[in-house]
Amino acid sequence: MERDYFNINQMIDLIIQGYEKGLVHLYDDELIQKLRTIYDGELPASITLLSNFRSNGYCQDRSTLLARAFLDTSDDIKILCITIKSLRLNPKVIAENDPTFQQHYVVERTDSNGKKFIYDTSAGFIYDKDFYWDLEDPEIVSEEEKKEIAERVKREQLEFPEDIETNKEGAFIMLPIIELSFSDPTEKYAVSGLLQREVQDFKKRIGYSAMSESIEKDMQARMPWMSSKR
Repeated sequence: MERDYFNINQMIDLIIQGYEKGLVHLYDDELIQKLRTIYDGELPASITLLSNFRSNGYCQDRSTLLARAFLDTSDDIKILCITIKSLRLNPKVIAENDPTFQQHYVVERTDSNGKKFIYDTSAGFIYDKDFYWDLEDPEIVSEEEKKEIAERVKREQLEFPEDIETNKEGAFIMLPIIELSFSDPTEKYAVSGLLQREVQDFKKRIGYSAMSESIEKDMQARMPWMSSKR
């Protein structure tokens, strides 16, 4: 029977129990390695999807990012638009009086053995599908099949091609902001050190130190008072 109120503590307890039983999983290194080659603007998906403040609340876009990691595999992938219990019963969502606020996007993956998983990018967890269905009691609004996802991604890349060399300068702004979030207790992948590892790996790949020095020199040339002694 569906609860008539939203209890976040009860939800957290159930997720912890699921994790202890092996029904809830963190992103693994195999997935993270794939995400390093997929970009969200100036940042690789391995940083975006490990960052709670960059992912939580952006489920539609982030689900596409994650689904892209499996488009070149034999696994079946779907992006599901669903309504979920933790939104349907959340007083803040109810107060909006807008059914679309109950909608949430997740990735459903069926592996080569037929086992089904749900990737919830807002939560940053991988769930066994049956457990997620018991936890959230989803109602499916729409489904996007793997072929449809691949075709949409191709169209988007033609319209907005990824230019890492141009976009990487934006990392000079975004990476310090992400580093400030490391101490936030909601950043579970920072607590484990995985987010820090991905940030450092990306910095090395783009030559962040040299880029920072170049940008700083350029700023000093344009605004010489910045380098003047106090």
